[in-house]
Amino acid sequence: MARQIGERKNRMKYAKEFMGIRVTADMQKNVETVARKNHMSVSETVRKFIEKGLEIEGYTQDVDCIAGIVRQEIKAQLAPPIDRLVKIQMKAAKISAGMYYLLLKILMELSVDRIVSLKELATDTRKLGVKCMH
Repeated sequence: MARQIGERKNRMKYAKEFMGIRVTADMQKNVETVARKNHMSVSETVRKFIEKGLEIEGYTQDVDCIAGIVRQEIKAQLAPPIDRLVKIQMKAAKISAGMYYLLLKILMELSVDRIVSLKELATDTRKLGVKCMH
Protein backbone atom coordinates (compact mmCIF):
# COMPACT_ATOMS: atom_id res chain seq x y z
CA MET A 1 0.00 0.00 0.00
CA ALA A 2 2.83 2.39 0.87
CA ARG A 3 4.40 1.64 -2.47
CA GLN A 4 1.16 2.53 -4.28
CA ILE A 5 0.97 5.87 -2.50
CA GLY A 6 4.59 6.59 -3.44
CA GLU A 7 3.86 5.72 -7.07
CA ARG A 8 0.81 7.99 -7.06
CA LYS A 9 2.85 10.90 -5.71
CA ASN A 10 5.49 10.33 -8.42
CA ARG A 11 2.82 10.29 -11.14
CA MET A 12 1.18 13.40 -9.77
CA LYS A 13 4.48 15.28 -10.13
CA TYR A 14 4.04 15.04 -13.89
CA ALA A 15 0.26 15.61 -14.00
CA LYS A 16 -0.01 19.36 -13.42
CA GLU A 17 -2.68 20.36 -15.91
CA PHE A 18 -6.37 20.09 -15.08
CA MET A 19 -8.96 19.00 -17.61
CA GLY A 20 -12.62 18.76 -16.65
CA ILE A 21 -14.77 16.52 -18.84
CA ARG A 22 -18.39 15.40 -18.84
CA VAL A 23 -19.22 11.75 -19.26
CA THR A 24 -22.36 9.63 -19.28
CA ALA A 25 -23.39 7.77 -16.13
CA ASP A 26 -22.45 4.46 -17.77
CA MET A 27 -18.99 5.74 -18.69
CA GLN A 28 -18.44 6.97 -15.14
CA LYS A 29 -19.54 3.62 -13.70
CA ASN A 30 -17.26 1.71 -16.09
CA VAL A 31 -14.23 3.90 -15.31
CA GLU A 32 -14.83 3.56 -11.57
CA THR A 33 -15.13 -0.23 -11.93
CA VAL A 34 -11.85 -0.44 -13.86
CA ALA A 35 -10.16 1.84 -11.32
CA ARG A 36 -11.27 -0.31 -8.36
CA LYS A 37 -10.26 -3.50 -10.17
CA ASN A 38 -6.75 -2.14 -10.83
CA HIS A 39 -6.41 -0.46 -7.40
CA MET A 40 -6.02 2.95 -9.01
CA SER A 41 -7.74 6.28 -8.66
CA VAL A 42 -10.30 7.34 -11.25
CA SER A 43 -7.94 10.11 -12.37
CA GLU A 44 -5.09 7.66 -12.91
CA THR A 45 -7.40 5.34 -14.83
CA VAL A 46 -8.62 8.16 -17.09
CA ARG A 47 -5.01 9.29 -17.68
CA LYS A 48 -4.06 5.73 -18.68
CA PHE A 49 -7.01 5.54 -21.06
CA ILE A 50 -6.01 8.87 -22.61
CA GLU A 51 -2.38 7.74 -22.96
CA LYS A 52 -3.46 4.49 -24.64
CA GLY A 53 -5.82 6.37 -26.95
CA LEU A 54 -3.07 8.75 -27.98
CA GLU A 55 -0.68 5.85 -28.60
CA ILE A 56 -3.27 4.15 -30.80
CA GLU A 57 -3.83 7.38 -32.76
CA GLY A 58 -0.07 7.75 -33.30
CA TYR A 59 0.15 4.11 -34.38
CA THR A 60 -2.70 4.61 -36.85
CA GLN A 61 -0.97 7.63 -38.36
CA ASP A 62 2.29 5.66 -38.66
CA VAL A 63 0.49 2.77 -40.36
CA ASP A 64 -1.18 5.17 -42.82
CA CYS A 65 2.18 6.78 -43.61
CA ILE A 66 3.88 3.41 -44.14
CA ALA A 67 1.00 2.17 -46.29
CA GLY A 68 1.34 5.28 -48.46
CA ILE A 69 5.07 4.69 -48.92
CA VAL A 70 4.49 1.01 -49.80
CA ARG A 71 1.77 1.94 -52.31
CA GLN A 72 4.08 4.50 -53.92
CA GLU A 73 6.93 1.98 -54.23
CA ILE A 74 4.66 -0.71 -55.68
CA LYS A 75 3.41 1.75 -58.31
CA ALA A 76 6.98 2.76 -59.13
CA GLN A 77 8.06 -0.87 -59.55
CA LEU A 78 5.01 -1.93 -61.57
CA ALA A 79 4.80 1.09 -63.90
CA PRO A 80 7.47 -0.04 -66.45
CA PRO A 81 6.14 -3.62 -66.89
CA ILE A 82 2.55 -2.34 -67.08
CA ASP A 83 3.52 0.22 -69.72
CA ARG A 84 5.27 -2.53 -71.68
CA LEU A 85 2.19 -4.77 -71.49
CA VAL A 86 -0.03 -1.91 -72.66
CA LYS A 87 2.22 -1.33 -75.67
CA ILE A 88 2.20 -5.05 -76.52
CA GLN A 89 -1.60 -5.08 -76.24
CA MET A 90 -1.87 -2.04 -78.50
CA LYS A 91 0.30 -3.76 -81.13
CA ALA A 92 -1.83 -6.90 -80.90
CA ALA A 93 -5.01 -4.84 -81.30
CA LYS A 94 -3.59 -3.08 -84.38
CA ILE A 95 -2.60 -6.42 -85.95
CA SER A 96 -5.99 -7.89 -85.11
CA ALA A 97 -7.85 -4.94 -86.64
CA GLY A 98 -5.65 -5.11 -89.75
CA MET A 99 -6.36 -8.81 -90.14
CA TYR A 100 -10.07 -8.22 -89.64
CA TYR A 101 -10.27 -5.65 -92.44
CA LEU A 102 -7.99 -7.72 -94.69
CA LEU A 103 -10.33 -10.66 -94.26
CA LEU A 104 -13.31 -8.46 -95.07
CA LYS A 105 -11.61 -7.23 -98.23
CA ILE A 106 -10.74 -10.76 -99.36
CA LEU A 107 -14.27 -11.97 -98.68
CA MET A 108 -15.72 -9.06 -100.65
CA GLU A 109 -13.50 -9.84 -103.61
CA LEU A 110 -14.34 -13.54 -103.46
CA SER A 111 -18.06 -12.90 -103.33
CA VAL A 112 -18.25 -10.90 -106.55
CA ASP A 113 -20.66 -13.31 -108.14
CA ARG A 114 -23.04 -13.09 -105.23
CA ILE A 115 -23.80 -9.73 -103.73
CA VAL A 116 -23.06 -9.62 -100.00
CA SER A 117 -23.18 -6.45 -97.98
CA LEU A 118 -20.23 -5.23 -95.95
CA LYS A 119 -22.37 -5.42 -92.82
CA GLU A 120 -23.06 -9.13 -93.41
CA LEU A 121 -19.37 -9.80 -94.03
CA ALA A 122 -18.40 -7.94 -90.87
CA THR A 123 -20.94 -9.86 -88.81
CA ASP A 124 -19.82 -13.21 -90.21
CA THR A 125 -16.17 -12.31 -89.67
CA ARG A 126 -16.81 -11.31 -86.05
CA LYS A 127 -18.68 -14.57 -85.43
CA LEU A 128 -15.78 -16.58 -86.89
CA GLY A 129 -13.33 -14.67 -84.70
CA VAL A 130 -15.35 -15.39 -81.56
CA LYS A 131 -15.74 -19.04 -82.56
CA CYS A 132 -11.95 -19.40 -83.03
CA MET A 133 -11.28 -17.88 -79.59
CA HIS A 134 -13.39 -20.49 -77.80
